[in-house]
Amino acid sequence: MSKVPPTISGPLKKPGQPEPRVAATLWLAIPLALAVYALSWGPSIWVVHRASFPDWIVQKMIAFYLPMSWLHENGPGPIGELVRWWARFWQ
Repeated sequence: MSKVPPTISGPLKKPGQPEPRVAATLWLAIPLALAVYALSWGPSIWVVHRASFPDWIVQKMIAFYLPMSWLHENGPGPIGELVRWWARFWQ
């Protein structure tokens, strides 16, 4: 039986290098996940202020959004202003 050589449809890939599709997906997925995280902080403020959750759930939410709370208190320049505006919008 004869072996058929593999076909090459694109540039040669180095061993250990991720597929271009994987890299492109990560370049899209990571900023999207960060945007969803930041945008979900406002609605979480609204829910916590209007619903009665057990303390353990509130503590988990506070811990999960700790970076956003830090930006709210210490955010530099326009980033801090935007985060503060987002929090006021949802309170």
